[in-house]
Amino acid sequence: MNDKIEKAKDVLQVKERSYLDFDAATDTLKLGRRREEQRLHLHFNDQRFELGRITSAFPLSAKFERIVLFNTEGKEIGFLKNASHLDQRSLQLLQEELDKAYFMPVIEEINEISDHLGLELWRVRTNRGERSFEVRRPRKNVRIIGPKRLIVKDVDGNRYEIEDWHSLDKKSLSLLMRHL
Repeated sequence: MNDKIEKAKDVLQVKERSYLDFDAATDTLKLGRRREEQRLHLHFNDQRFELGRITSAFPLSAKFERIVLFNTEGKEIGFLKNASHLDQRSLQLLQEELDKAYFMPVIEEINEISDHLGLELWRVRTNRGERSFEVRRPRKNVRIIGPKRLIVKDVDGNRYEIEDWHSLDKKSLSLLMRHL
């Protein structure tokens, strides 16, 4: 039986995983960046990896729970199970990288939503200033994420967050209600 399995592995050329599973709760992990460098690097035991890109498997609901790390050539290095166990500096650097990757202004007030040729023009105030953007098919692109949280996706694929739609002012709430 074992011979058959070994032969099957040889025929199928089964490869072992080429990436690492990191666990910040049990492994010694540290993120860093030299002042003269833009790139982030990961120290794992006695190894140092230069990182090219960082993504989150669940950027909207659990940003720090499943992190995928890529090297500068775009090859996956590993998978970080729960980043919340990182030291404070590493967690801050990770937050900065994820903020760059998942830029999402927070809508604080909706000033106007107008229809124009099948698109809606939204004029809003965000935590990053005044913005105007267009939304196509708002029933699909205004999505409830949690009991109070919404994500609005514009025609260019940008996402805007409303952290607590219940706490919006009366005018903003009345404009938003036609989409909920």
